[in-house]
This record gives sequence, C-alpha cells and structure tokens, in this order.
Amino acid sequence: MRFIVFGIFFIFIGVFVFFFYPVLKAEYSLFVLDNDHFRTQILAVQKTIRQLTPVDEQFGIVINKIGATGKILDSVDYNGSPLEYTLLNGLVHQSDSAYPGEVGNMVIISQTPGDWYKYTRSNPEFYLVYKLKPKDIIQVFYRGNRYDYEVLNSYTGTEKQLKSYTAVSNQKLLTLISGWPPGTTFFQLVVQAKLTE
Repeated sequence: MRFIVFGIFFIFIGVFVFFFYPVLKAEYSLFVLDNDHFRTQILAVQKTIRQLTPVDEQFGIVINKIGATGKILDSVDYNGSPLEYTLLNGLVHQSDSAYPGEVGNMVIISQTPGDWYKYTRSNPEFYLVYKLKPKDIIQVFYRGNRYDYEVLNSYTGTEKQLKSYTAVSNQKLLTLISGWPPGTTFFQLVVQAKLTE
C-alpha cells in the first residue's frame, strides 16, 4: 500500500514539475539574481546595476526587477484570433489601445486562458510581475526609443472585474496583464504604470 501512495505522490510531483517548469525556472533565475551575496559578486565584477538588453527595440519590453524581457506583437486583434498561440511568440499589444508615449492606455497581454500546457510556456518570466511594487520601472522600447513607466499599483480579479483598467484614459498609462497565481490563469493580475516625463 505504501508503494502505491509513494508512486502516486511521485507521479503527481513529476506532472507538476513538467507543466510548471518554465515558471519554476523563472522564479529560480530571479532568486539567483536577487541573492545578495551572488549579486554583490556580480556587481563587483561588472561595476554596474543589472540592465537587460531588449529583445526588440522596435517594440519590446524590459522589466529589470524581475529579469523579464520580451518582444511585443503589434496590434493583434485578440477578440478574433487564438491569443494563446500568438503569445507563444511574444507579448501582445491590444489593437485598440495607445502606443508608447501617446495619451491613452497601452494594454499589453502576457498570458491568457487557453491550452494549459501552452500558456505555462508563453512568456513565463512575466508571471513574476506580481513582485512589482509602486515606483518600480517598466521599460518599453518602440521604434528605437525607450519609454519608462513607473508602476502605480496592481490588482487581481476576474476578467469582468478588471475590465475598467483597460479602458481609455486621458493619461499616458501602461496596463500589463498576466495570470494569477503564477503559472495559471484562474485570475488575472493587472499592473498599471504611468509614463515618467
């Protein structure tokens, strides 16, 4: 009987690690980068603060605090397309939202409900946006220019509850949408930031 229980336990652990490996890897990578002793050694060698290189300066995003960088796919109409497949190639800029530097609300989607196996592999480092706090910086690159957005706050809820945060604005806002808890999309996590002038 004990062997059956142990067998079921190890199968469960194996399945969990298999599906959530990208998210666990992102958490581990951030732990290594944020470990004080390790970071002190790295900074002593580099003499600089960690600064990630954008994947795409034509339309990309960098969040140094969580070690995340990604390409943003421009103007994808996610209402009629399979967003979970598009997200395997990068983050998605909501087609009816503003662009960097413009007045309005720029909405960027990093995860969405869909094929469970696939969405744990789509932009896994962006599940770590829950670690962002007010005044943290999100960098958006667009047509060779860099735009710094300062985090204002974050919210967790269902899609209906958070719909107001993707609405049009008369400010220069960035709204980043991810899944919550990390590695799932039971709820949506929305981080809002404002362009620093």
